[in-house]
Amino acid sequence: MSTAPDDLPAWRRCTVADAEVLAEMNAQLSRDEGAAPVGTLSDYLARMRAWLEEDRYQAAVAESASEAVAYTSTYGVMCSGSRAHPPHQHDSSSPPPAHGPQVS
Repeated sequence: MSTAPDDLPAWRRCTVADAEVLAEMNAQLSRDEGAAPVGTLSDYLARMRAWLEEDRYQAAVAESASEAVAYTSTYGVMCSGSRAHPPHQHDSSSPPPAHGPQVS
C-alpha cells in the first residue's frame, strides 16, 4: 500500500485477514508496557480474530512501504476509513486501544 503524499503512513480498516499482524503488534505492546501477557501468540491471535469476527472491535492499521507500522482499535463502530488519522474514541468499559511502534 502506498503512503500518503507527505510520507505519512496510510491508514486502512482491518479485516479478519489482518488478525495475525494485529496479534503480533498487540503482543509486542504488552511486552513493551510490562503488562501481563494474554498468553501465547496463538492466544493473542485467537482473541484478535474473535473480536474482529464478532464485530466487538473495529481496527485500523497504518502501513508504510507495505509494512504495518501501527494500529488502533475501537470498541463498537468506527468511522469510515481515510488516509487521515484514525478515530481516537474509547469506551471506558473496554480495554484501551493498542498502538504499534512510534512512527517518526
